[in-house]
Amino acid sequence: AATIAIVPALVPPPAALPSTSTGAMEDERLVRQILQRYEAAYEALDARSAQGVWPAVNADALARAFADLSAQELRFDECGVDIRGNAAVATCRGFVRYVPKMGRQAPRMDSRQWTFALEKEGPRWLIASARTTAR
Repeated sequence: AATIAIVPALVPPPAALPSTSTGAMEDERLVRQILQRYEAAYEALDARSAQGVWPAVNADALARAFADLSAQELRFDECGVDIRGNAAVATCRGFVRYVPKMGRQAPRMDSRQWTFALEKEGPRWLIASARTTAR
């Protein structure tokens, strides 16, 4: 008599989902929140609020620069965020529109790209450095 062995079929595991932990998603949310606060501070011409998200900024020099403007609008159209442990880099594209107090007071607009280095200190993220270039 023939013996028939029944072997359970090997079912491949389901495709692995991208490894996005809740902690990583929360860190990205917090980094984006810091970027929004940076936008708001610059738009409000508020050097102290800017220093709240970027402690190393020279708030006095920034306040003097803001004093030369009657209005400013800063918008990030898109930001890419790369988080690695307690460090992050955010690259944002957007524009700044401003109205100087002196000289020709017509609004001026520049397309820009910002590169931010951020560091996590305890549970919160802060801007360590920022650089902007014209696009």
